[in-house]
Amino acid sequence: MRIFAAKLLGSNVSDFGSVTPSNTVNLTTQAISIAVAGTAGTVSVVKPDGTSVIIPSALLPVGQFVPFPATRINATGTTATEIWVMYQ
Repeated sequence: MRIFAAKLLGSNVSDFGSVTPSNTVNLTTQAISIAVAGTAGTVSVVKPDGTSVIIPSALLPVGQFVPFPATRINATGTTATEIWVMYQ
């Protein structure tokens, strides 16, 4: 998957990278978008307001960044593989 850090919906992207889902460790910086580069599946996230939600695979097409802000990608409830995020 080719990843281009440019502009996403008018927001400046400062960095991007792959993440390992964890039920306890937050991302170093709040993510502004999420992509699945491996196997399609659900992604469980903690939103900036602290609530958790499971994003269905239909909303995260493989190979495309989708603007879902998140502070953590949870291991429990995540079935997608090779998850990437963009940071502002």
